[in-house]
Amino acid sequence: MTKTIYLKNENDADDDWWKNKILKPILDMENFIKGGVIKKNGCYYPRLMETNKRGLHAFNEVHNTYFKDIDKDFILILCKFKVSPQVNINTLIITYEGNTHHLENYLEKYKIIKSETPFNAIVNDLNIMSSNDKLEQIENMIENLEFTPYEYSVLINRCSSVLAEYHK
Repeated sequence: MTKTIYLKNENDADDDWWKNKILKPILDMENFIKGGVIKKNGCYYPRLMETNKRGLHAFNEVHNTYFKDIDKDFILILCKFKVSPQVNINTLIITYEGNTHHLENYLEKYKIIKSETPFNAIVNDLNIMSSNDKLEQIENMIENLEFTPYEYSVLINRCSSVLAEYHK
């Protein structure tokens, strides 16, 4: 069964660490894989596309070439996910099968908030507005999220299911 968790940094003092040492490497890894620089298909360790190395030797080459300033343990944790974590502004969204204990153990020393539902701070701010202002604010927020067509369809499906439950 596939599950999703949401993570965000609670400590503003460590905001640079969160952005540069957690979020950026995730985006970089995904871009390198999509761009054909790094290959990771069916294997645990990623490798450079044009290398003959395999396993840990290949991983070390990837780490030393593109992620030498990033904790090697964190990059190894990223290798365990079949679906790359998604970065949404300052929130990390992880869709997974099984568990995320490797990542949670790695992040437990930092002030990272974990939630099984999207963070609702924005919703609390919206609740004090008038109905028209709420709708306008939500429309503006959705326009600024830069969703893909797939993400828009997921949003529509989720809103529809919430409305269906609400009317029962």
